[in-house]
Amino acid sequence: MKRYYWPALPSGTWEYMLASEMQNYLENGGVESTDREYGATPLMFASRYNANPKVFKVLFDNRADVHARDDDGWTPLMWASAYSNSKEVIQLLIDAGADVNARTDDGRTALTLAFKSNNKMTKTLINNGAKE
Repeated sequence: MKRYYWPALPSGTWEYMLASEMQNYLENGGVESTDREYGATPLMFASRYNANPKVFKVLFDNRADVHARDDDGWTPLMWASAYSNSKEVIQLLIDAGADVNARTDDGRTALTLAFKSNNKMTKTLINNGAKE
């Protein structure tokens, strides 16, 4: 399976990313995940910065891995739980098979990351089986 990451982008790019731009990037080669900086994938960056469901559809249609881990063991769900304010993003990741009880390299879960960042996503995580 070919996985991609998005190289460094100008500040603000992720918040306004369109599905067509993501599709264009992936169709034009992208960069394979083995070369990615910090171990982050496009799905991780989208989970943190973008709440556009169409961007996630493009990523999932291109086999984005909801179980991928960055260099610290964070999954896309953990990125969303810590930084996103979109319940829809959390639910999209869970519906795609994200493990709500996965742990980072230092033992944190999506739920502890959501609590730590005062994120209102905790209810969505708990309703989907997240435990501490």
